[in-house]
Amino acid sequence: MILLLIVLVLTLQLKAKPVDTTASVDAEKKLRGFQHIIQELSAENAELKERSESLEEEITLLKEVRSASDDWLQADSVGGQAA
Repeated sequence: MILLLIVLVLTLQLKAKPVDTTASVDAEKKLRGFQHIIQELSAENAELKERSESLEEEITLLKEVRSASDDWLQADSVGGQAA
């Protein structure tokens, strides 16, 4: 998000100031570089969100299995004492 703001500010600065062609070309290259970085970070962020959601689901399932296992062990322990 911060990089997006930086790119926006640079874009506005480029449009606001008349500059020579070389400086303008250099600024445009930097701007494209920032845009590329933002795209890569956005893609990586999406992948990390998916991975995080997957891990959260896995944790929920493991908790359910553990709870069921604990319940089974407790029932088995109570049944073993009665015998």
